[in-house]
Amino acid sequence: MLVADIGAIGYFSERKICDAAGLVSPELLPLSRMGYSIERIMREPVFASRCNARYVVERSDVPNAVHPVDLQPVFAVAINGLGLSSQDTAYYTVFRVRR
Repeated sequence: MLVADIGAIGYFSERKICDAAGLVSPELLPLSRMGYSIERIMREPVFASRCNARYVVERSDVPNAVHPVDLQPVFAVAINGLGLSSQDTAYYTVFRVRR
């Protein structure tokens, strides 16, 4: 599973997590050093050679924000009030990686 915000997902999912930011997945750091943003790492298949993720979890202001050909949306959920200073709604969309 590839995620950008590992926090609760990493703690509660009981799955191996690939961290797109490279904090706990150093194998993804070279992509950052080559100029890839976290969003680009998650949306393009560049992560596949470094992380054997079967799912990608994306956080966005809208559900199903990205829909690359190699990612199939599975479900999206709206979560309110995650921020300390903001009660905005965040949408988490789970994508299955097509191989």
